[in-house]
Amino acid sequence: MSNRSLVERVPRYSLHKPSHRAYARFDGRCIYFGRYGTAASREAYNRLAAEWIQNGGRLPAAPHTATVTEIVVAYTEFAMGYYRKDGKPTDEVRMIKTVLKIVRKLYGRTRAAEFGPLALKACREKMIEADWCRKHTNKQVDRIKRAFKCDRKRDDPRHCL
Repeated sequence: MSNRSLVERVPRYSLHKPSHRAYARFDGRCIYFGRYGTAASREAYNRLAAEWIQNGGRLPAAPHTATVTEIVVAYTEFAMGYYRKDGKPTDEVRMIKTVLKIVRKLYGRTRAAEFGPLALKACREKMIEADWCRKHTNKQVDRIKRAFKCDRKRDDPRHCL
């Protein structure tokens, strides 16, 4: 396919109304660029669109793989904005931060792709050693799973890097 026809099919720069962020849908994935309308978000969009065209209408392979620490930081930032009531963070944010400290302490420098069921079990064991009750531990394990989940159904990679 020629570059001319690709230029005509470049995904458009759009507004994600709930978060007021700029995004475009490349290869079926929503890619976010930051606050809508800013020069930085337009620059990031233009750079990705140019790479997309040069790569024949596909996203270039990602050279960087996220570490567990990067996932933890990104998800914590998301939680601070998402779990709010009356403009203040809810207790859910505090719980998320508490459990992600354990994850970060044990696996901070590990690649996120290598964080699997055994790592999750090790984190759960730390919670058990801390004498957390079963119900609380199970809820915290669910919070860890949410932090590493990328919601592909809704195309909302809010914390996936």
